[in-house]
Amino acid sequence: MSATGASRLNIRTWVRHGGAVVKLGRPTFFSVLRRDVQDNGYKIRKPLAGYLDEGAEVHRREKPGFDGPLWEVFASFAARHVGKLCSREWKVLLMDRCRVHASHVDLRVLKASKVVVLMIPSHLSHIPQALDKDTFLKTKSDARSGMRSLLATIPRHATFNLVYLMGVIRRAAFTGLSSVYVISGFQKTGTWPIDPSVVNIDRLVKGKGAANVVRTVYLEQLALRLGPEPRRDMREPVISFGSISTRGRAIEATSDAMLEAMDELTTAAAGKQAAKDMYQAAKSAWSSEWSTIRTQ
Repeated sequence: MSATGASRLNIRTWVRHGGAVVKLGRPTFFSVLRRDVQDNGYKIRKPLAGYLDEGAEVHRREKPGFDGPLWEVFASFAARHVGKLCSREWKVLLMDRCRVHASHVDLRVLKASKVVVLMIPSHLSHIPQALDKDTFLKTKSDARSGMRSLLATIPRHATFNLVYLMGVIRRAAFTGLSSVYVISGFQKTGTWPIDPSVVNIDRLVKGKGAANVVRTVYLEQLALRLGPEPRRDMREPVISFGSISTRGRAIEATSDAMLEAMDELTTAAAGKQAAKDMYQAAKSAWSSEWSTIRTQ
C-alpha cells in the first residue's frame, strides 16, 4: 500500500472515532529522483541519487505532512462525519505541528460545517523558532565570516580538516548562542523568562474536581468573553517565509482574515510557479536548439 493510501485510511479512522487533535509532521521517508544526462552533457542531479539503482523511479512529494489530495480527503470526511454528531453546534478542531500549508478551499468546507480550526504551534519544533533572528542568524553569519578569515591563514596546499571546522563551530556557538541573544529571542514572544510570583496558584487550581466534569462550555460565549487582544492576535495573519506563521501563538485558520491571506499566498505561489515553468521551458528549448546546432 502506498503512503498516500495509508494516510487516507488513518484519516478515515480518526474521523470515525471522533478525534479532535491531528498531529502533522515530516514523513518517515525521503523521495529523490535519478540523475539524468542530456545530449549536450547537461546533468540533472538530485540528492542521494547515486544510492538508487539504475532506472529507479520514485515520485517526490512537494511538501511534507498534509499535501493537497490528503487535505481534500480530510476535509470531506471531517465535514461529513463530524458534522453529523452535532449539526447545530460549533466544533473546535485542534491541529498540532502545522505550518499552515493547508488548502483555503478545504478550510472553507470545514467552516461551512461549523468547524473552527485552531492551529497551535508545536511544543517541540516551534519553541526555538523565537531565536531565529537573534541567535541562529547571528550564529550562521559568524560562522561564515570566521570561515572566510580562517581560509586566508591556512598554508598553501594544506588540507582543511576537522580541527579547523570544529574551531569555526566553537567560535560561532559562543558568539551567537550567548545568554543575551537567547533571552532577547524569547522575550520577543513573551514565553520566557517566566516570573513565578505573578502566577495565581488559587485561580490556577480552582474548578478542578468532580464539578469540572459536568461543567458546560458555550463556545460562542467563550469567544465573546475573551479579551480583544488575544482574539485579534489569533485572527490576524503573520506572513513568515512564504506562509502564515504559528510561531509562539495559535491561530484561527477559519477566520476571514486568515482565509484571505491564504488566497493571496496561493495566488502568489501560482504566479511564481508559472514563471518557473516558463523559465524551464525556455531553458529546455535553448538546450535542444544548441544540441541541434552542434550536430550540424
